[in-house]
Amino acid sequence: MITLPNALHAAILGTPCLVTGANGFVGSALIERLVTEGVPVRAAVRTSVAASMLRAKYPQVEVAMVGEIGSGTAWRDALMNVDSVVHL
Repeated sequence: MITLPNALHAAILGTPCLVTGANGFVGSALIERLVTEGVPVRAAVRTSVAASMLRAKYPQVEVAMVGEIGSGTAWRDALMNVDSVVHL
């Protein structure tokens, strides 16, 4: 089980926590835990298929399409109004 330290939980409560690797094994477990704790989540995904899968499983999670990871990755919108990032 993933545990969230009280300080981290308090720091991110109220603003979305951006999670990269959200469709992976660890990322999906983290999203499940954050949602359970009432933390707003924004998931960075590369494809529309990944976005659809996430929306189906976690309708309360905001999805940010960032495209392929590299120098042209669209991070600006994904990071807007985010105070914490978990990069997996």
